[in-house]
Amino acid sequence: MGRRWRAAFSPYGQVSQIPPQEVQAYFREVMAQWGRPQRIRVDNGVPWGKGQELPSALALWWMGLGIEVVWIPPGKPQYNGVVERAQGVLQQWAEPHTWQDFQSGQARLAWAVEMQREGYRGKDGKTRLERYPELRTAGRPYRPEEEAAIWSLAEVDRRLATGSWKRKVGKTGQISLYNWAYSVGRQYARQQVFLRWDAQKREWQVRDERGDLIKTLKPKQFDAQAICNLNIAYVKPSRRKRGTKA
Repeated sequence: MGRRWRAAFSPYGQVSQIPPQEVQAYFREVMAQWGRPQRIRVDNGVPWGKGQELPSALALWWMGLGIEVVWIPPGKPQYNGVVERAQGVLQQWAEPHTWQDFQSGQARLAWAVEMQREGYRGKDGKTRLERYPELRTAGRPYRPEEEAAIWSLAEVDRRLATGSWKRKVGKTGQISLYNWAYSVGRQYARQQVFLRWDAQKREWQVRDERGDLIKTLKPKQFDAQAICNLNIAYVKPSRRKRGTKA
């Protein structure tokens, strides 16, 4: 039987509901210390992206920083085996079942990471940091206050233009892109179409199964500011609860 966790402090639960902006803020801290990576390999969960869906806002932000985003196939953790193994070892060392609250868990994780990087010695007698001293200096320096100078919308467009995505047209002739509804035409209702990004015109090309262009769509809320703020998806306004004053 699996270990039972206290409801007040479970390492699972609401992890997928962490706002992308909080994840972005954390990555800014990490990159400020270690620099911008050449690539990031992620799974298909929130907030990285999902299956055959369009890249998430967070992924587009990474692209603008010149970072290649690699998604592993859904349900294939072995494609990220080194990381999965490292997480398993880290879990054993950090002993999450002993944590009493967030602070104690964070402290234990910090200790485990530092020990693996700077305390534990391999067969050659060296720690990982001694074995790879280049980790001490960021290969591609990053400072949050200088992000605007290095972030590139053109880089986002270039990388986005290499992909192709499927969409099924609804019965009213519409498709959804980042929760925004776009009209393709009732004559294409219930048909499958393919999306390509035109980096020069900054618009979506909608093509049929033969590859013929059937429509172009100007994106909504898809400029540099919206992407960097992770604010590209349409969010339905919340309705006031009954009994509340206007």
